[in-house]
Amino acid sequence: MAAPKQRLGFWYRVVANFLRPILMVTTRRAWSGTEHLPPAGIGVVVAPNHISYADPLTFAHFLWDNGRAPRYLAKEAVFRIPIVGRIIAACGQIPVYRESRDAARAFRDAVAAVRAGECV
Repeated sequence: MAAPKQRLGFWYRVVANFLRPILMVTTRRAWSGTEHLPPAGIGVVVAPNHISYADPLTFAHFLWDNGRAPRYLAKEAVFRIPIVGRIIAACGQIPVYRESRDAARAFRDAVAAVRAGECV
């Protein structure tokens, strides 16, 4: 399977290169539904259900194997976790500010990413 061809930042590549070997060993890669993903460069919104903290990583692995680098929307509190928060921000993930005036910012940023051909 091919890694995304789009230009990704330094930290995105560092995180992907760190997590990918771990996910290769810990996940069964019997992906289904790949025919529903548009090719890279065409914006798309994916909305997977997740019931554990590992599920977003597993779904990112699925997307990565299919040539897409995901940008997740995550609650703003995750961005306040020392080190992790800075890294996910540097990777272009989108913070969601719940119950505040800044709540619409996540929607605006996600729409801009999809219009730019990204996978959100």
